[in-house]
Amino acid sequence: MRTARTVLFILILTALTAPARPAAVNELAIYADREMTTWCADGTPPYLIDMWVYLIVGEGGAMGFSFDLEIPFNVEVLSIDVNRYEEPILCLPPDCDQGIAGVFGPCYTLPRFPLVWVLQATLNVLDPSPSVVRIVDNPVSGDINVQRCDLAFERPPILTDLLVNYPASAPECGVVAVEESTWGAIKALCR
Repeated sequence: MRTARTVLFILILTALTAPARPAAVNELAIYADREMTTWCADGTPPYLIDMWVYLIVGEGGAMGFSFDLEIPFNVEVLSIDVNRYEEPILCLPPDCDQGIAGVFGPCYTLPRFPLVWVLQATLNVLDPSPSVVRIVDNPVSGDINVQRCDLAFERPPILTDLLVNYPASAPECGVVAVEESTWGAIKALCR
């Protein structure tokens, strides 16, 4: 019985102290702030959103990207900047149908670069209707792509969309629940 408790204690301790495992593939996510704390935005229109698209770097690294943004009817793009080495292809409908693509100067690899910003935009919300800004297929390539350091392309999972006019209390805006505890309480699990 004591051996089982010791093993359980070691497993819990390992889980609490082990570093996060890097993503196997590159992943994309949209956030309503630079600090990546929320993917939901709410306010009284008109109001501004400081939108960021991040690339969570996978095991193969990342050196380029292509995608497009689906902008809802009640959101206006005021400014946009793309993290790139070369001049990016940057056009949003209805002005053109080129999508968004760019190449980073260096190849971003783990562990030095666990994530990198891809795009920053200032959005103006025009009315209170709930809506969603989404990462969608690039109209030129027909896909959402990240170019890895070995020059192969992969379709990254999209972790979050930007939910516009969703209060932080909305279920879609929820975060992972964490129960506060003490070290003594954790050790008591093993008794």
